[in-house]
Amino acid sequence: MNMVTVNRYCELSGETLAAVNNRIARGIWRKGVHYTVVARRRRINVREVEKWAGQQAV
Repeated sequence: MNMVTVNRYCELSGETLAAVNNRIARGIWRKGVHYTVVARRRRINVREVEKWAGQQAV
């Protein structure tokens, strides 16, 4: 499963909701790539976020 709710992503990753919201607000995570909105709820694309995180570690 690639897409999870923001709350579930926070549970799985240990990141805070504020950190996720900050990345989205600053445009670090792009809509349609790293997250999407379905029925007014954000869903995180775990696969794309993992790719992004791997690039940050370099």
